[in-house]
Amino acid sequence: MAKIFQLYPPYDCVSCTETKSYDHVYIASCGHVYCTTCLIKMFEDSLKDESVYPPRCCQQNLPLGCVSKVLGLHFTREFKTREIEVATLNRTYCHVATCSTFILPCDISANGSGLCGTCYERTCARCKQAAHEGHCAEPSRPAVFALAEAQGWQSCSRCHAIVELRDGCNHIT
Repeated sequence: MAKIFQLYPPYDCVSCTETKSYDHVYIASCGHVYCTTCLIKMFEDSLKDESVYPPRCCQQNLPLGCVSKVLGLHFTREFKTREIEVATLNRTYCHVATCSTFILPCDISANGSGLCGTCYERTCARCKQAAHEGHCAEPSRPAVFALAEAQGWQSCSRCHAIVELRDGCNHIT
């Protein structure tokens, strides 16, 4: 009976702890091993939650190239759009509440209106309302801003997200 020679030893995924063969794992630059399933989940989760974008291991970004063949062209395009979104300081999202798609900076025209690639509505990049002619009207203060003010929450000067100070110093960096 012939003995099967195994070129590579099996690897244990640091995320799910399952043992996988060499052709079903990714070895990060720090040496940690991820199975394909867990690696794909990390990339998918990073699209849903900015706090885990980009996917990292030992504070080193995991390259998109390690999963792009498995995830396909659509996901790769979506991930690259997310990369642009995260890097954009003054983001514009579609004003249609049921859409709210991020409008790429390259899709904002010289007059300041951005075309949504999902519903094809135009949004003013200055006031974030429906595209219009002339100057932006005084922005309305939605109930969330009144609540934020009552609770003592502040708005980030860069991205305008509302944040709550739980601990630490009293400034936003």
